[in-house]
Amino acid sequence: MKITTAAKVNRYLATYRKAITLSASLKRRAEYLRKAGHGHCINDSKLNAVLIDLKEYSSRLDNNEFINPPKWVHWPVEDVMTYVMGHNKPGPKQYNEFEAAIAQTMAESGQRQRASQHTWQLQAELAYRHKLGWAFTFNTLTVADEHYYDVFSPESLAFRNYIRHIERLAAKRAAIPRAQATQHHRYFAVIEEGSKTGRLHLHVLHMTSHLLTTSDPNQGSAWPTKREMPSLKRYWPYGWSSPIAVRYSLGDAYSQAGWRWPLDSKTGKGIPVRQIGAVGGYMAKYILKAYTSTQRNEYQWRVKKSRNLGQALLSELTANLTNQTLEIICSLPTIRARMNKKTIPPTMLQQSSLAALQNRQSLETMFQSLKHFASDPSLLHVASGLIQPTPGLNQPSAGNILTTNLSAEAISKAQDELQTAANKLTAKYYGDTIFDVTTLSTRHHSA
Repeated sequence: MKITTAAKVNRYLATYRKAITLSASLKRRAEYLRKAGHGHCINDSKLNAVLIDLKEYSSRLDNNEFINPPKWVHWPVEDVMTYVMGHNKPGPKQYNEFEAAIAQTMAESGQRQRASQHTWQLQAELAYRHKLGWAFTFNTLTVADEHYYDVFSPESLAFRNYIRHIERLAAKRAAIPRAQATQHHRYFAVIEEGSKTGRLHLHVLHMTSHLLTTSDPNQGSAWPTKREMPSLKRYWPYGWSSPIAVRYSLGDAYSQAGWRWPLDSKTGKGIPVRQIGAVGGYMAKYILKAYTSTQRNEYQWRVKKSRNLGQALLSELTANLTNQTLEIICSLPTIRARMNKKTIPPTMLQQSSLAALQNRQSLETMFQSLKHFASDPSLLHVASGLIQPTPGLNQPSAGNILTTNLSAEAISKAQDELQTAANKLTAKYYGDTIFDVTTLSTRHHSA
């Protein structure tokens, strides 16, 4: 398990590692400036004060004294550097030709992995919310010329404000306080670059416990071909909004609320019925395109999503596993499982397993097992290892201290237990029978 994965679960580990790495970074930056003849830029009193605070904090954690971290741990690294040394910093690291090629290859591989993970998370969230009877709304947001910079500038709050409006509406529909809105609204958004004009626009999939509007756009129509929900357009004042009720089966939330099944305006037949996974598959193409775009520098972000998207399904999975299986998953990234014919992202599986273990123990106890993790190797370290004339010895990961039994029999048993639990969740959340209404004609939908 990577230390970055473990730090997302245990807050003491996150602040502990931040204190250690920040201290090391300050020392390196100060050494660089002194060698470059810019030692006068360093405020030694501030530097020493920060280093003392960081050292005291990490030492007290080592001695099992769980205290609040110093403010420097919560500051962005560059803000701490500026506080101590002004705006002086080294230039970008220079790579040789081989290192640059390795860096490019690993960056592209990482982007594909992130796109795949986003897709899995979205599919898992959709399956979970579908089982709860939630409604899904898909919206495409374009941006007018006069608002283009306002929406896509780094400091823009346009999208955040849009999400807040939808959350307030979701809270109103669910008749709950606004503070609880995130419990009744989940979302996934991705930026797309137009294929013809190159202009950026957004696709957003909303998941809500209640319908965002109670008015069927086809109510009273002889031909129920309308898909957009006009009442939702006002929440995006920066351009054109096209909110559509996601209809995928006669069991979806809109059908349960009495909405008519939409017809294809060209054929007069009902639109195709699909599994809920098709909704995520539709978004997947936008996700992959965002992560492979050549215009990445123009993006404020690629993907935005609700916190812990897809985590509910993983938490249910790991909650039913034994401690030994959880420990083996945390120690061996080769332990894999498939859910709905898709491999669960290993990093997410390890993170959820560690969280399950921590829930059965305590935050402090888990920290004691995790604090000796070795740091993740840097890109240059990995690249250098690839060109060593003779292979070096692989040191055992400190993460294995979680596991007392890594025998072949124990690993095999853990693998079987994990896959069996995943199969049960696949049957529970992905095994719905969908009624075929693709051949329904207009006479079945007339008012």
